[in-house]
Amino acid sequence: MSSAAEFEQVGVRFGRTTALDGISLAIETGSLWALCGPNGAGKSTTVKLICGLLRPSSGHGSVLGEALDARPVRRRPQIGYMSQHTMLYDELSVAENLHFRAGVMGLHRPRDAVARALDSHGLHGVAGQRAGALSGGWRQRVAFAVALLAQPRLLLLDEPTAGLDGEARAELWRALLAQVAQGVTAVVSSHDPAEAALCEHLLVLEQGRLRFQGRPADYWPATELAALRTAALIGMSPR
Repeated sequence: MSSAAEFEQVGVRFGRTTALDGISLAIETGSLWALCGPNGAGKSTTVKLICGLLRPSSGHGSVLGEALDARPVRRRPQIGYMSQHTMLYDELSVAENLHFRAGVMGLHRPRDAVARALDSHGLHGVAGQRAGALSGGWRQRVAFAVALLAQPRLLLLDEPTAGLDGEARAELWRALLAQVAQGVTAVVSSHDPAEAALCEHLLVLEQGRLRFQGRPADYWPATELAALRTAALIGMSPR
């Protein structure tokens, strides 16, 4: 199977601080990956490298066929990114936020893209509401729609369910799994092992080093994996 992203001994340094210490990984196309580790493990740095917001200090790799250290001219339009802190303009309506982002992305038919987003994510009911007046769950739904505006091949989500209630978390996971079923490669950055256990593949970072790459069943004992998945599903139940 081809890889959406590959790192070979990639390191990132900020002055005397080492954010990533020579990691090698391969993210298979069309699959769901969890990027796990505590704060400061290197998760955000890895995501920024994939997006093209950072260049490696050492090593090499590629993302969607483009060299990791190249200017991300080709890959950036093919990557959807959703941060933990939703990047919405509170004073704009939901529809205005979508139109603005479609324009910034330079989409060929922005009106069609916005109409598709409103339909696909059930946003017509809040299209005219100010983003600043939305609940956390609705904000995340809009942010997810923004990340998918360009119909990306690679989707990166940074702590996407933080602060959400069970129903909103379940809704986001259903939408995410639907994208993966359509062939999108997705990487979910999280410090929550319960949600990571729901993914097909697992990357575990610790102090800038890759400690594990493989399937959750090869990382956790069967009983612990089952308990984690049960905890994740309970956490997605309506309160």
